[in-house]
Amino acid sequence: MILADTCHNKLVMPEHLLLAALCDNVVNEVLDSSVDDLPIDDVKARLRAYIAKQERFGEDETNRQMYASHQYGELMHLLESDCESSSIDEADVPQFFSALSKLQDSFAVNCLKALLNEDKDRFLNRVHETYSLIPDKDSEEDVLTEE
Repeated sequence: MILADTCHNKLVMPEHLLLAALCDNVVNEVLDSSVDDLPIDDVKARLRAYIAKQERFGEDETNRQMYASHQYGELMHLLESDCESSSIDEADVPQFFSALSKLQDSFAVNCLKALLNEDKDRFLNRVHETYSLIPDKDSEEDVLTEE
């Protein structure tokens, strides 16, 4: 939502979330280790151009209420379903990419496919492995206070 607000877009879209994820250092490390010939800069540029073409608020508009696009709603539904079927309380990056890869008719999915090529399964497995090794915020605080 922050990226959509920063871009002054009226709709929050999966493309905002994908662009934000592709700017994350851990996601980039996983991509580098999972995907051959990584076109990440090209994909980010395509996402930025797509987002820039979407309906935006005018500079003088004071009532800036954003709405979720249909595809964003579908993504959230897929994310919720994935979490429920996996007995996960909170969605994180692995669940996001898994749900995004199942989304139909989305520019974000086309960008993800262009990025991953034939390496989708390897990337999804790697992102799950990597994020399972990162302690959640609560357990990290526990470790710090137990010294």
